[in-house]
Amino acid sequence: MAKYLQILELEEPIARLKVVHVAGTKGKDKTGGDIPMPAYFRFLALLAFKIFSDEQ
Repeated sequence: MAKYLQILELEEPIARLKVVHVAGTKGKDKTGGDIPMPAYFRFLALLAFKIFSDEQ
């Protein structure tokens, strides 16, 4: 993932973000961290963020 961030030149835009992460399990034992993110979804998420950061 770090390599994709370098290629898309997203390291600085991500460092400038002010993020609040709110998460909960609603009493479930498993969390989303147990399931790896598919490569295509990861690519699309980074591409969407690249477009968003370029528009700012």
